[in-house]
Amino acid sequence: MSWGTWQMARTAGTKTVERTQAAGYLGTGRTFLAAAEALAALAGEDESYGNAIALLAVHAAIGHVDALTIGFAEKKSVSGDHRDAARLLRAVLGNRLPDKQERALMSLLNSKDAVSYQGKHFPLDDAMGLLAKAAAFAAWADQRYEER
Repeated sequence: MSWGTWQMARTAGTKTVERTQAAGYLGTGRTFLAAAEALAALAGEDESYGNAIALLAVHAAIGHVDALTIGFAEKKSVSGDHRDAARLLRAVLGNRLPDKQERALMSLLNSKDAVSYQGKHFPLDDAMGLLAKAAAFAAWADQRYEER
């Protein structure tokens, strides 16, 4: 679907954000990632850090997604379902979003409810897996951002 077709078919759940704001979202994503990495180093074997590391990893990915969608198309998802941000990224980037990156992003976003809202302990090993996915996604997103 072309951007124009998509834009006309689906404007609900997004807002227009000036392209100049993209750098701020990228900075926020990078900060969340750095904070997650710092907590991971601090955690050692302490399972109590799992939720915090995982949540920061998820938000790092969201910040990177917002930077890309704003940087390329001046659009940001405002949907309560963060997976809509991934759908917006696909609409904005089309084939420039590799399936591997989309799957990693969806895996991160699908974890958000379990990490944030279910009141359950999120295992440290699982959080470290999400952190690895977030770091890989962020590295890819940083490259795309610089190429825009």
